[in-house]
Amino acid sequence: MPPNEKLLPTLCDESSFSFKKRQEEERAFLERFHSSYRPLLDNAARRMSIYRWLKGKRQDDNIGEDVWRVGNNLYDFTPFLSKHPGGAQWLELSKGTDITEAFNASHVFIDKAEKVLERYLVRPCAEIPRKSPYTFERDGFYSTLRTRVAKVAPR
Repeated sequence: MPPNEKLLPTLCDESSFSFKKRQEEERAFLERFHSSYRPLLDNAARRMSIYRWLKGKRQDDNIGEDVWRVGNNLYDFTPFLSKHPGGAQWLELSKGTDITEAFNASHVFIDKAEKVLERYLVRPCAEIPRKSPYTFERDGFYSTLRTRVAKVAPR
């Protein structure tokens, strides 16, 4: 008998689905008797998927565990975490990843943010290509849009 045929009864056995079934029963109980728990359950599932995504992103970006990548440079924002105006949480979570898109999307007044970046530069890394199709060239669409928004946005 081929090895896969030995596994088939185990995979199709109803008891192999008992964990999932138990999880669904617990969730149904909580939703029925404690409807206020529903957002907590949904948020817990969402957080887990974010952590999984970041773990995969760290592996894909492969830049090192203790730096962040913005464009073609690596930075160590560790001393800046407590000073970051948006809070430390996202920076702590995204350590070891390429945050170029998040950096550009979150900083309308880019000149000020880029001056802060200079203080935390570790080294250039242009020899390692970014794994993103998005670019943020000075004359590109996103930079042009950001410049126009910055003219009308309050500081």
